[in-house]
Amino acid sequence: MTTKYSDIVTLRESTPAYNIQSEKENAWKSFIANDQFNDILRKVIQSVRNNDISLHCSFWIDGTYGSGKSHAAAVIKHLLCDTLEDIDDYVNQEYSAPKYKKLKNDIVELRQNIRLLPVQLYGQQEISQESDLSLQIQRCVNDALKKAKIAFTVKTDFDNYVNHIDNQPRIWELLIHDSAQLRSVAPTIQKLRSELVSCNTEVLNRVREAERNTGVSINLELSNLKQWLIDVQNKLKSENTGYDGLFIVWDEFTELMRSAVGLRLLTPLQEITEALMSSENNSYFLFITHPSAFNGLIAEEATKTKGRYHYTHYNMETVSAFKIMSRKFKIINPDSDEYTRLVHEFYSDKQDMLNLFSTNSTSPEETKEDLQRVFPIHPYTANLATYYAREVGSSSRSVFQFLASDAIKDFLDSEENYLNRATVTADMLWDYVEGDFAADNMRFAAVTERYNSYRLNVEHQGRTEFAVFKGILLLNALNNIAQNPTVVPSQENIIKLFLGTPYEKDVNEALDYLNDKSIIQRNPMGLFTIQFSALPTGEIQEIKENLLKKDFLYTSQVVNFGESAKTEINKMLKNVSRPYSSYMYSTSSNEYVLLNNIERDTKKARSYEIFLALFFARTTNELNELKSIAEKASVDERFKNVAFIIFDTIMGQQNYDRFIEYMAIASCAQKNNLAEQQTANIKDASDMISQWMRNISRGIFTSYIRGNQEINSANRLTSFINGRISPTIFSSGPESLEIILNRSSNTYWKKASTRTTVDAILSYNTKEDILSRCGGPAKHVEYLLQDSVDENLRFKDDVDQNHPLYKVCQRVKSIFNHTAKNTQFNLGENLKN
Repeated sequence: MTTKYSDIVTLRESTPAYNIQSEKENAWKSFIANDQFNDILRKVIQSVRNNDISLHCSFWIDGTYGSGKSHAAAVIKHLLCDTLEDIDDYVNQEYSAPKYKKLKNDIVELRQNIRLLPVQLYGQQEISQESDLSLQIQRCVNDALKKAKIAFTVKTDFDNYVNHIDNQPRIWELLIHDSAQLRSVAPTIQKLRSELVSCNTEVLNRVREAERNTGVSINLELSNLKQWLIDVQNKLKSENTGYDGLFIVWDEFTELMRSAVGLRLLTPLQEITEALMSSENNSYFLFITHPSAFNGLIAEEATKTKGRYHYTHYNMETVSAFKIMSRKFKIINPDSDEYTRLVHEFYSDKQDMLNLFSTNSTSPEETKEDLQRVFPIHPYTANLATYYAREVGSSSRSVFQFLASDAIKDFLDSEENYLNRATVTADMLWDYVEGDFAADNMRFAAVTERYNSYRLNVEHQGRTEFAVFKGILLLNALNNIAQNPTVVPSQENIIKLFLGTPYEKDVNEALDYLNDKSIIQRNPMGLFTIQFSALPTGEIQEIKENLLKKDFLYTSQVVNFGESAKTEINKMLKNVSRPYSSYMYSTSSNEYVLLNNIERDTKKARSYEIFLALFFARTTNELNELKSIAEKASVDERFKNVAFIIFDTIMGQQNYDRFIEYMAIASCAQKNNLAEQQTANIKDASDMISQWMRNISRGIFTSYIRGNQEINSANRLTSFINGRISPTIFSSGPESLEIILNRSSNTYWKKASTRTTVDAILSYNTKEDILSRCGGPAKHVEYLLQDSVDENLRFKDDVDQNHPLYKVCQRVKSIFNHTAKNTQFNLGENLKN
């Protein structure tokens, strides 16, 4: 007779995560590609295509446990490494929709030209000291070569043994002594070294056989690892193996980074990946980690590390989490219908809730089944658990450990819970995660302080009140970071937390109690919101409304607040050669006002400056509108010398709302003479803008100039301005000369050296005399003169009519010819016109 849930259902011990090391044949094809994955895939294609050096680098994916990052990595590995025939069915199935036509074509085109050899590493990989790194990577590469039935040696193999002989001769004397086969071809160390220097493959094979027979292991030196990988890559291509490079996937790299030696290994690994960025190489690393992998690094070091790779944080998709959670539950007696009966009984009147949590699924019915298979976990608890896992995922305590916790086991073993048909509700999840919230004071102090202040009073009031109290706290904590409608602490959502449970009938009464006792008050919109501030809620709301209507109505007002955006943008533009003026814009009250503002600002710029109109968007709709405006304006004569730069990385409505919240609290704090709180919130708002700008620097931009549109990576903005925009606008400027463009230097434009350069040119009458005084920052003078004038500074007969020096001289001559003789005139004004 069944008396408790544990009589009919239990929890599996196995880990439900995808194991890239031991995947079953074609298991990767069960992966359902989503927009997040496709964005990563596009980056991979751009990098491996290897036609843009700024995009050519290795990859790093991090995500919380169960986010699907390993499965996603497996798909990328197969798409790059399997035969085209083996991936054809998956590509045709997943990318059959018209909107994926370009992506599908890009995959096929890439694979018709490039195939990579997969190499797999996992976890710490028996690495306990730095020298182990080369051994483990070499071993895994050799395993991959063996699996692909590829056998060859590379020069680095020979070099490594030669170096070891030089450094450890005694070991080799013993090895030769103990191995008759090795002794037969190299009876002395000198002979062995000579044969290895000559790259004698037979002798190398005898050395390796001697190693195996004697148990001696000669590791590849870490300093040689980089060259060894490149040598292997090059051999793959030269031997016509069918592979063009290596794709080294290191799953659970977190384990190594958390080890005593892990952080020290980042430097040699970065040196290797940076070497592989060279255009002649076509090999890549893919590191897969948990966000906590970076905990040992200070923020600046973590940012630098991520910046060296195509770094992506892989978010847990809610529907994927439901599926993984469902696999943790196992029906004890599959032949019995008791579990199915209980599930149907609970969900008979809760189809709306199943629909709510399966809305964004590509397979809603399957997601509904997954949700039902986690019973007796309440569906709303399952939903909140996914947001906890995704948003507070740096914790080592995952939602899946929650399912395996003693609290869940005790729940399943309780006869009372089974008798009352209780389910695991949000208050139990709060109990599990409260410690993590308490440890993160910066983000969750408001909810944990509220819990500690009223816990005893509410617990004394009753079980329902206590459960509802904890459920509201959990919603507030997650709403503070997740910004999803299902985690908003509304009365409707709070009621849904306990639908179908013994608490359901008393929830409204519990809410009245919490409101009446001012423990957590209900606002006019029905929200039980905990302000993450001690300031008056009504006053903050009023300020927010004013900010939304006036001070920060437009995105340009946000980016022009303070110096944050300007500081980060200046960093992006610091290597622009020619002087420039840049202004930051967004949509305004209408297109006419925006373009008038730009036209007004162009008049402030000096005639020799590049004018950059930088466009920023809050939403995708605004981004599209800005692109449309820029496209039309770029062919307008008024803006022929304006470079429109539209950054594709939007601020996002969620971040905008948070910015407004910070600014409202800061303003309210100022009015209430709370200087510290004012400063802290202004800093938070400024930091948000800075982070957005940094995200922009890792994204892409679209440029429009004189009717031409181009899309580029933002990390190439400076080179694009120097190489494309500047020569386009200043077609008779020095940068229009190819040699100056290719050897451009910021020092050419430094005003400090201008007077000396001008004096030299005006004071001397021969090319030799001028050039002898125009080195360093005036090196461009040599380039301007070398093909245009002779030793006496006369234009050569065959001078290119489009040479910038010739064109400028002709222009100046024309101006003087049209200047009235015997009258005073301003030289600067005449030349300016």
